[in-house]
Amino acid sequence: MQTTTLREELHHYIDQADDRLLKLIYGMMKADQSAQVPDFHQEIIRERLNKHQANPDEALSWRQVRDRIQQRG
Repeated sequence: MQTTTLREELHHYIDQADDRLLKLIYGMMKADQSAQVPDFHQEIIRERLNKHQANPDEALSWRQVRDRIQQRG
């Protein structure tokens, strides 16, 4: 289904919805917004990605990371 069609159908459902359904839809929207990564976290991710792309040989595999953790414990 195309985005335009989805929007039209959602508008129709919202226009006809009772209080219970409106509260459910609103709750889902709020939950989705709170799941977004804050700007300062996005910046940290960008910095780490740039560092990795500049020096990919410095990265560890998941196996290496796991082994290091197990050696500490």
